[in-house]
Amino acid sequence: MLTWDEKSNIQKIITVFEIDIKNALDNALEYKYLKEFICEEIENCNKAPIFISQSLHALRYSLIMRVARLIDESKDSYGFIRLLNKLEMSEYSNVLNAEIKKIKCDYEIYRNVIEQIKMLRDKAAAHNDKSFYRSNDNISDEVLIEHEILNEIESLIRWLLKSIFIIETAYGDEIIPYVELKNDIKKLFENI
Repeated sequence: MLTWDEKSNIQKIITVFEIDIKNALDNALEYKYLKEFICEEIENCNKAPIFISQSLHALRYSLIMRVARLIDESKDSYGFIRLLNKLEMSEYSNVLNAEIKKIKCDYEIYRNVIEQIKMLRDKAAAHNDKSFYRSNDNISDEVLIEHEILNEIESLIRWLLKSIFIIETAYGDEIIPYVELKNDIKKLFENI
């Protein structure tokens, strides 16, 4: 495994991306586990309803913003596509060219969920868009995440992590395996 000082600038950026992706996956799983807990244990949730609802809101907001950062394609951001473009122009381009082409093609499979995440970020998390954020005609961002795209968001994050591992392996860096969070939320209410 390369130490931080042995890594090139692009390798350092990839490592930071890997950490950000793992944090986003943790966030997605925490959100999913809390939603499941609420559905299964409403009586326990009613013991601390403000804490539960604020936790859910914080996890939802964090999930939207973390994933939006990873996939941001705006000019001034450093999202996943920009990282791939930098890799194509790096000293690793010969080694990574085939992988990058495949990853870019696969990225398009997630275009629908990417656009939904951007919409949630822009209209429900980052800005108070009156036509969406407070309208009675639109369903809440919580429902949108749960019923339409939560599994797709998790799938996108897992794919991003797999892609980063492919890149790291191709240029010879050792990967640090992801240790998936366990659903331990019920322990909060044991012995209460």
